[in-house]
Amino acid sequence: DIVTHINNEPVYNAIDFDKKVKSLKNNSLANLLVYRNTNPVYLAIKILND
Repeated sequence: DIVTHINNEPVYNAIDFDKKVKSLKNNSLANLLVYRNTNPVYLAIKILND
């Protein structure tokens, strides 16, 4: 899977992904656009940051 967007914001690389996830509030929901086998898939995930 390749994550291309978090909450409609583009994700440019793994470092950017990490920064964006860490900036989300604990117990919030995030919408991800993921490419799985070249097919776009939208996922909603719950953020559980320490």
